[in-house]
Amino acid sequence: MITNKDIEKMKKVFATKDDLKNFATKNDIKGINQEMNRFATKEDIKKELQKYATKEDIKKELQKYATKENFKDLNKDLIRKIDQVRKDLNEKSDKIILTLAEDIGDVIGEVREIKDELKGTRVALGDQENRLQKVERKVFPQT
Repeated sequence: MITNKDIEKMKKVFATKDDLKNFATKNDIKGINQEMNRFATKEDIKKELQKYATKEDIKKELQKYATKENFKDLNKDLIRKIDQVRKDLNEKSDKIILTLAEDIGDVIGEVREIKDELKGTRVALGDQENRLQKVERKVFPQT
């Protein structure tokens, strides 16, 4: 037979009616499920995060813009091209100077020839002047 002592032991091991009132009912659990639906799921978070850029997206976007290395390379290219232009200008200016020097030398030579001809013409003109004066003295003597 079951004694009071056995019943006391059973109360410690098994839940009593009063103990079971502290647990949630089916209705309580339904309310919790509805409450849980308010929170975001993994899928909800993934969908939300797809709106934002990822590291890869940012890297791809940044590749459109120049970097320090690009500017360094550009600077080197510009310096090289400027040096080439200077070299070309120096060569061309040297050729132009030589051509001008030759042309100036030719002009100076021609001027000297013209000057020599002019001297000869002046001498001839002076002789003609002397001869004309002699003729004038003979034709128009001065008394």
